[in-house]
Amino acid sequence: MIFNYHDKNQMENLDAEIQKLIEENKSFIERNYLQIRTQYLNSYNLPELDPIRYEICKCLFVGCYQAAITLSNHLLENSLKTFLIYHDLINKKTSSVELFYGEMKISSNKFNDKNLNETIDMIFNCGLIDDNQKIKLHEFRNNYRNAFSHADKKKTFGSEKTGFTTVGLKNGEIIVKGTHETNKAEMLITQGIFQAIKAENESISYFTYIDSIVRHVINKLDELKKTKT
Repeated sequence: MIFNYHDKNQMENLDAEIQKLIEENKSFIERNYLQIRTQYLNSYNLPELDPIRYEICKCLFVGCYQAAITLSNHLLENSLKTFLIYHDLINKKTSSVELFYGEMKISSNKFNDKNLNETIDMIFNCGLIDDNQKIKLHEFRNNYRNAFSHADKKKTFGSEKTGFTTVGLKNGEIIVKGTHETNKAEMLITQGIFQAIKAENESISYFTYIDSIVRHVINKLDELKKTKT
């Protein structure tokens, strides 16, 4: 539809649509804001990561839960590579800005092509996360990052089941022919709905855990830098 902004009826329709959108988003904000208020208001003080954190919060505020999960995947991968670079730089002595950026380039190239499986183990080996955190991140790597990023329905739904009913016609009447159970991963026509529900139920807890890891590693790096000065 092309709106004629001088047409009163079309303007009223547009205003009504916008108002409806505002009301819908308001309900999501009221439901979700307190759950991620801390993450939203407190930055990492890292321009490499803060825009991602901010956009994830905005997605959750308006109920874009699947988008929040995919961005949380990106926050996880991006943050681990960023932290490996900074950890690498801590042990390098640089006497000028030019030398610092030269070393940063070397470190960036060193970790740029690492996959998530590798970076989780490398962060652990650097002593920046503990064993329980490493196990949890590997679970997330499989359940969210690989599942959502690669559209792997078996990893998304695992062994979750769903039921469905088959019907038919007999003497002009609808009859129930039977009820069945199948894996959600194999029920193509309902996967979009099931995935949306899963994301709604799990996206906030996923993001808040990744956020806690980011803040944890930032503190560990700060502590490590103090021992080097």
